[in-house]
Amino acid sequence: MKERGEEEEDEEGDETRDGCDNVGGEELCLTEVVLVVRGRRIRVDRARLALVSKFFRALFSHQFEDSNKSVLHLDLGGEMGLTAAAVEILAEFARTRHLEVTPVTAVQLFIAADALDVEGARYEAETFLGTNMLKPEKDTFLNFWKMSRLFHMKILDSFLDCLCLDNFGWFTTTLPLLCPQYLASWPLDKLGNFLAQQRFANCSEEQIFLAVVSYCRTKSGQHSWDELAPGLYRSCGAYLRYIQSVPRMLPCKTRSSSQ
Repeated sequence: MKERGEEEEDEEGDETRDGCDNVGGEELCLTEVVLVVRGRRIRVDRARLALVSKFFRALFSHQFEDSNKSVLHLDLGGEMGLTAAAVEILAEFARTRHLEVTPVTAVQLFIAADALDVEGARYEAETFLGTNMLKPEKDTFLNFWKMSRLFHMKILDSFLDCLCLDNFGWFTTTLPLLCPQYLASWPLDKLGNFLAQQRFANCSEEQIFLAVVSYCRTKSGQHSWDELAPGLYRSCGAYLRYIQSVPRMLPCKTRSSSQ
């Protein structure tokens, strides 16, 4: 015959077992889900995961085929670009609301957060990329620019803009083909504001002027030049005064006058 204390202890143990399932040889509580990524099993609480991820919130709150499964295999075809390391970090983020971002994990973490719609982690990873990894180096800038276009990364876009403006001389000489294309992606008012605020740095006024001329040619309209003229005079007024003061003669006129 069992003592009273033993009976209570057994009842508590039964309650724990009732609230759990044996999945793949491991005890899994009904409030938890196992995410399988590249063969690695990542255990996480459903409710906490749904709080940080719109992807899982939608999955768990509707009656999809996988909504109530205790084990979810993610990105079997590789289309989402998920890595086990990144999903583990996001699972930890769901538990603690603290995100551990490093130069090694930042890109894969951003891709995972974007794919699984974890907005807070996406913001932190994108900010980390812009503040810690973006440098005035040709390959780095090109890779980050391509990534920002692919994933519509507005935060990273702002960091790219700042790098371009703060190192405009480097930008125009190192990336001469990209420079006109990059500036052409700016709306007219955005370029006008940068000129008016004299944001172009570490460059000559001639480089600014030629970049604006190229921009206006791509927009093919007098309207663009008229809109940019006030800011242009603020950013490269000395150069404008110089070219206005230098006599310009066409070769044909020179030859005819000599005859």
